[in-house]
Amino acid sequence: MKRAMLIAFIGFVLNLAFSTPPPTVITSTTGLKLLNNCAPAVQYMDGKGVSVTLYPEISACLYYVLGSIDQIQNTLSLGLPPAAYACYQQHYQDLSYQQTIRVVYNFLTSHPALLNNSASSLVLAAFTQAFPVPNSCRS
Repeated sequence: MKRAMLIAFIGFVLNLAFSTPPPTVITSTTGLKLLNNCAPAVQYMDGKGVSVTLYPEISACLYYVLGSIDQIQNTLSLGLPPAAYACYQQHYQDLSYQQTIRVVYNFLTSHPALLNNSASSLVLAAFTQAFPVPNSCRS
């Protein structure tokens, strides 16, 4: 019985994997593409009407920014002494995902000459500017 269920499950997964197109994902993208994805996210957060057809862009913005932040956190955890990293974490622990998207969106709209650069480098620049490691965490 277990074997039959396992075979049925594997068949279902294989059918799903080969019958549906791969999802659209932002990879190796530019700041312009990220800006185009984050603009409707900011509109949505501001309570302005956003078409449901833009929900994939909103999700792409959110997950790209949050994934980039995770990578920034991982890099900081490797580059800072443990006490300094803990201090940094505590200093910025109350950031919401809305704030993080706004930081990136504002940086992108304020630096149009950089929009052809990689989105990940621009997210890093936005957060380096907005949330530097406090001097109190460096000692």
